[in-house]
Amino acid sequence: MDWNANQWGNNAKIQGYKVDMNPKRGSVAYWSAKYHVAWVAAVDGNRVLIEEYNYDYNGNYNSRWIDKNVVDGYIHFKDMSATLPPIDLTNYFTVNPKKVAAKVNSWVYNNKDTFSAATQSREIKKDEMIDIVRIEYSSTGYPRLVTKEGYLSANKNYFVKLPDNINDYITTAQRLVTKENIWVYSDKDTFSAETQVVQIPKDTMIEVKSIIFSKDGWPRLVTDQGYVSANKNYVKPVLGNIDDYITIAQRLVTKENIWVYSDKDTFSAETQVIQIPKDTMIEVKSIIFSKDGWPRLVTDQGYVSANKNYVKPTIDNIDQYVTNIGEVEVKQDIWSYNDKDIFASNTQSVQIKKGTILTVQGIIFSKDGWPRLVTDQGYVSANKNYVSLIN
Repeated sequence: MDWNANQWGNNAKIQGYKVDMNPKRGSVAYWSAKYHVAWVAAVDGNRVLIEEYNYDYNGNYNSRWIDKNVVDGYIHFKDMSATLPPIDLTNYFTVNPKKVAAKVNSWVYNNKDTFSAATQSREIKKDEMIDIVRIEYSSTGYPRLVTKEGYLSANKNYFVKLPDNINDYITTAQRLVTKENIWVYSDKDTFSAETQVVQIPKDTMIEVKSIIFSKDGWPRLVTDQGYVSANKNYVKPVLGNIDDYITIAQRLVTKENIWVYSDKDTFSAETQVIQIPKDTMIEVKSIIFSKDGWPRLVTDQGYVSANKNYVKPTIDNIDQYVTNIGEVEVKQDIWSYNDKDIFASNTQSVQIKKGTILTVQGIIFSKDGWPRLVTDQGYVSANKNYVSLIN
């Protein structure tokens, strides 16, 4: 016997089952031309609540209300009591959770009674946060989460309640800086000694790839190393224009006269320590951040602005250059130049013979970071292949 959906009505009649246009809970609705069948979950006058699969031709489960006359008939294999059994609400939100995060990809629907492909409004991605306005119930007694966009399932398999103090947590992927030493963990759901991976020192900048939520609703920062707490007691945002600042400890050169300060949080006349002249090389020991998120350069003398308008990196092989004031001996015939930024034939000033002793009056850097020796004959290369420091 052929049991394609278009044959259910005839087959049921042949086997002695009652087939008519009177839906009962537990009966089977069928459409011959559409090759489709569905189970009747409830009847409300001329409205019939059906449950089905493959309504969207993708094999998915679906539930919707239909007019009782849109089908070709109802097969009464085993009708059930018209009284719906009580719904087990154990796994549903029945009190407004205020804010939730999606545990899986889900949908917003525009009809609280019918959750189907036809009533889908917008897809919600896993770990998306949603504000909940209130709880409402469908005509069959299922709770729905009401949002500004529509209705969500209140099933806790799909959404997790976020902490009431969620505003105390970072919930947007961005660059952050650690406010104290913190741990990276391997398990987003369990932050314990057993899941610790590596410790990140205070004042370290971290790149947050995304925000993910634990099974209990705690936001976690996803980094290349693992999961980090999003609690604002441990991390804080960096400046929006952080790319305009030096954020890696290294040797730098001052681009103009700048001040060293005694207080990382307050750069003012009262906290000025000493002025560093333009074109001075400074050794940055570490990067630290002010309470307001400004990166500071830590030096032996105090704190210096990390703004790239004031400092720039030296060349990588700076150790191959003379960077101290004193006397140098010329190791081979070389030229002095009248332009610190361009060492070329058209800027040559005078040729200096091998063995000449030069007094270095100062160190200056080109716009590209090359150190130059300032002498009474002009600018000379500081490369140790050409000069050697005597004292």
